[in-house]
Amino acid sequence: MYSILAPLLVLVGLAGVVLVVARALPSISQIPEPDIKTGAKIAEKVSSLAKKVPWQKWFFGSVAFGLKQVRRALFAGLKKSEKMVHAAQTRSRKFTSEGGVDALPKFFDRIKKRRAFLEEERKLLEYVGHHPDDAAAYKRLGTLYAISGNVKDARAAFEQSLRLNPDDQDILQKLEELA
Repeated sequence: MYSILAPLLVLVGLAGVVLVVARALPSISQIPEPDIKTGAKIAEKVSSLAKKVPWQKWFFGSVAFGLKQVRRALFAGLKKSEKMVHAAQTRSRKFTSEGGVDALPKFFDRIKKRRAFLEEERKLLEYVGHHPDDAAAYKRLGTLYAISGNVKDARAAFEQSLRLNPDDQDILQKLEELA
């Protein structure tokens, strides 16, 4: 916006100078000329032409049109900048629920937690693959799935643990919570 401001001010200043000269032209033509006949003839011709041509109507009409265009451009730029600010604010809120400045560290923490979850899940599945009769491993796998919100796999792991250890009341309680 500031890059438009300087040329705009120059144009408005030039329009003002032209306006002042245009309004003063009839008064200037009435100033008595020295006895130089050629100068008088030129002044008379300019004065007669200025009176015949509706230049003031054209000039002020074009100035009004130019100012309307400048106003339209400035307001369009203002609307565009408001849209850009709104879009930037919306995008920044997507990183975090609070919309704060520390969105990226929280994002990286979630990624680290996700990697740790996947690594723990991989280790437990590998262990259960080699030791299919370990009820504690299935219980731990079920707890991991329950914490992550994977109810279907958590229930399956707890049921397998309960088959291997039917006396565990903690597993029964966790199954009731998942139901």
